[in-house]
Amino acid sequence: MYIIRGTIKGERTKKYKRKDGSDGIDRKVFIDPEGSIYPVAISLRDHTLDIGEKGDEVELQVRVYPYALIEGDDGKKKRVPAEVDIYIPRERTE
Repeated sequence: MYIIRGTIKGERTKKYKRKDGSDGIDRKVFIDPEGSIYPVAISLRDHTLDIGEKGDEVELQVRVYPYALIEGDDGKKKRVPAEVDIYIPRERTE
């Protein structure tokens, strides 16, 4: 786990269809980290998680995975190397 401290710059939510036909939500929040000139996009697996409003200073515990998913020529998503993909894990209730 890593800690990111910074200012919330914005948020984006998109709806999509999963392979099984069910509805999915892609929620990202953009953080301007302390000491960085570039914002970081963080995927939120828990779509109801309230981390604050635009302009708020936050400290988030995140996991980092160095890959991205892109759509290939055959229409299937493929995992490719990337700089980083950061997300806040959902709390398990099981």
